[in-house]
Amino acid sequence: MDIDLLRTIDRFVGQVAQLLLIALVELTGLFRAPRASRVEDVRDVRRIVIFKFFGMGSLLLASPAMRKLKARFPGVELVLFTLESNRRLCEILPAIDRVVCLDLKNFRRTAHSFLGYLDFVRKNPVDLSFDFEFLTKFSANVTLLTRLVGATRHAIGFHCPLSMRNRSFDTCVIFDHSLHISEIYTKMINVACGDNDLAFDFTEESRALRAYGDPSILERLRERHPALAACARLVAININTGPLSHQRRWPLDSFRRVIEGLLAHDGVGMLLIGGPDDRAFVAGFCRTLPATGGRVVDVAGITTVPELIGLFTRIDLLVCNDSGPLHYAHVVGLPTVSFFGPETPRLYGPVGPGHRVFYLNVSCSPCLNVFNSKMSTCTNNICLQQVPPDQVIAAVETLLFGAAGDGAS
Repeated sequence: MDIDLLRTIDRFVGQVAQLLLIALVELTGLFRAPRASRVEDVRDVRRIVIFKFFGMGSLLLASPAMRKLKARFPGVELVLFTLESNRRLCEILPAIDRVVCLDLKNFRRTAHSFLGYLDFVRKNPVDLSFDFEFLTKFSANVTLLTRLVGATRHAIGFHCPLSMRNRSFDTCVIFDHSLHISEIYTKMINVACGDNDLAFDFTEESRALRAYGDPSILERLRERHPALAACARLVAININTGPLSHQRRWPLDSFRRVIEGLLAHDGVGMLLIGGPDDRAFVAGFCRTLPATGGRVVDVAGITTVPELIGLFTRIDLLVCNDSGPLHYAHVVGLPTVSFFGPETPRLYGPVGPGHRVFYLNVSCSPCLNVFNSKMSTCTNNICLQQVPPDQVIAAVETLLFGAAGDGAS
């Protein structure tokens, strides 16, 4: 299903469904044992379910919080309810015991997979539920439906200015924009863990991704492209942003100038990455490039996720927009140069040394946030257009040839 259609359904149909479900939950509650009003009152926790549907990168960044939850409740079964497209990644994350997926390929599959989830929680009641989505009505309605089929003793979600959504949860957690998203997820699970420690690291996630990755892709690419085999340094470049926001794209002409600047250095090769849906876009961009001597190779749509992760363990740098590959690179330890504007790097930017983030902090930025469902009417993303290619080239050269740099511009 198209993401814009899902947002429209969530905005209008979700509101009506929420009203009906809240009424049903409160009515049926008259005939059931009262649920725990405080999370501390939930004893013998055996099963926890987490709802997180959108954003593969967000799921990766939420993994340290899920690990902390498993450490607090050893022996608990941690279930993730997510989209089918996220299954392969989620099955390798260290804290998740079971992945239950919603298939959005068509209405029949959506209905069948959703009913399958409800049947699962009916047969396997949930002690705690965490809604890792921000302000969507859909995930709050999933919480309510889970409660209707007799599951969930205590539900936790993010506080919403629209108080109706808050009635879906027993405990609401403030979404603190001053924190990194990994800290925000940790803040939520701290409600059950009983502390306020927001520390996180990606040690276990990095190990899992490296084991999942297929680094042999690099040898195959070098065999097919002899010019790459002669390059001492390799840079991946992602000019795409995925289906959610074209506003996140740094201008193509700016990417082109960076590629031209890197071609001036002998021994630097570049790989243009992307998913299957990006193939035509990347191929069209490649046709606008000057003669590259075979040192710029289009691999968009021909590498699997394991191959992309494996590639990130073997190359030297990733240059990209705010997108999923940035989070893979960050977690496996690949240095990055990235561009933020519609979204703030305070929330989603890579942390630690070896990363350079360009963020101009113009007056209209960030225009994508949880309170507008990350929908923007912007058609002139000056927050990215004004990022100077010459400064980006200098940052890339520093990370490739000099001491690793970090920070924001």
